[in-house]
Amino acid sequence: MIVTVHPPPPNGPDLGAMDLRLVQLRELGHRVLDLPVAWGDVDGRGWVADDLPSIPTAAERLERGPLALQEGVSIIRDVARALAAMHRREIAHGAISLEAIRIGDGGARVGHVGNGLGVSPRHDLDALGEVAWLLLSGQRGPSRPRPLSQLRRGVSPELENLCAMLLAADPARRPQCAEAVLDALDSIPSRRAGPPGFIDRAERDARRPMHVAWFIVGVAVLLLLVLAALRG
Repeated sequence: MIVTVHPPPPNGPDLGAMDLRLVQLRELGHRVLDLPVAWGDVDGRGWVADDLPSIPTAAERLERGPLALQEGVSIIRDVARALAAMHRREIAHGAISLEAIRIGDGGARVGHVGNGLGVSPRHDLDALGEVAWLLLSGQRGPSRPRPLSQLRRGVSPELENLCAMLLAADPARRPQCAEAVLDALDSIPSRRAGPPGFIDRAERDARRPMHVAWFIVGVAVLLLLVLAALRG
């Protein structure tokens, strides 16, 4: 168990806002998020108790060597899904880092959700860009980002472009929402059979599932045919 104690306002979080945020996350119940087991306040100081999982953090995993590119893409996709679902409810994570992400056999787990308050989704997206670069490049400390293909073999142009967007010096050129990151990830070639976008969008990330989109298109075409028949 890890207990984090925050200072009282104004340096620490508003206790009411912290409680509301964690209740909302519990209601969201996203499969990637590791929620605190308990939280409260003592003499105006907010505290959050997190379970200590047995799976390694992303930082610990990188100490054993770089991830395979496909595994790195999968981990980034898991984190982006969770952020998309959170941002859809106007909740920011606020503490995305290699220490907040754990990597197990079932994919990524994201914790520390009770320790980053008073931030915006933009902060989450910028932090995701930094984490994505570290996961894909295999580097374990601050470095000057450069084309991923200079560091790793087998980098597709789509993955190269995603890294460039995530780390763009101009914030206006970076992805403006987590769904945009997911769309870019869906364009990256995958070894698995079947269209990856269809599979991934069925997960609870904020995007409309692809089969729903095709159903809407089909209904629209059918209505146009009916109207044409009536006019004829």
